Amino acid sequence: MSNFKLLGVLTATAVTLGVALAGTASAATVAFTSSGIFSSTGVANPCTVGCSGNNTSFYTIGTNNGFFQPDSTLSATAFSSGSFSTDATSVRIGEIVWNNQATPSNTTDSNFNLNYLLTVNFSLPTDLAADTTTFLINVLQPTNPPGDTLVNMNVGIPNIGPFALAGVTVSNIHWVLAPGSDGSTFNSGTGAWNNPENNTATLRLVADFTATAVPVPEPASFAILGAGLLGLAAARRARRQG
Repeated sequence: MSNFKLLGVLTATAVTLGVALAGTASAATVAFTSSGIFSSTGVANPCTVGCSGNNTSFYTIGTNNGFFQPDSTLSATAFSSGSFSTDATSVRIGEIVWNNQATPSNTTDSNFNLNYLLTVNFSLPTDLAADTTTFLINVLQPTNPPGDTLVNMNVGIPNIGPFALAGVTVSNIHWVLAPGSDGSTFNSGTGAWNNPENNTATLRLVADFTATAVPVPEPASFAILGAGLLGLAAARRARRQG
């Protein structure tokens, strides 16, 4: 093999090793807690119990003439993720349960607004300060029989994070309907969540957790190349002396 060919092989080997080492990613352990609460936006709200806390109960403006009718409710779930290892997809970071009760025909439905405040607090792999994001939700209640709709569900997503987690990237944050939410629909494009009357459905905010490649300092690959060049020089000297 000529000296130039040998030099090309050594150079290619050094570059290949450098790329391989630079692309190495190791799994990390992730753990966090999450909670959500509702609050009034200051607009008149037909809430029978209140528009704050992790459970919002809403009904109608008007009377039901003494007939008992359960309230519709929105419940924000609080939970701990427990420890899990990347790479993990569709990990729940928020959740809302909607029990939509039909309104009696002698009452009048009303639209209103709510704030949904999502708080996420990571403890692993990095202990971060709590990140709180607000979603402004519009509750649309047409007169029965059509179901009701929550809109603007996507608006707060761009304000979540970014999370400075060592060796971990959080991405692809989006809402999905949970299993058992039959009859309910969610439009991922518009962020509109529809729920028929007398139906319970759950919407989950999920994210992907992937290990971030940790780059190896580039001088390592150059050291390999340098050692090869020294060997090549020694071979040339030996050939001349022979």
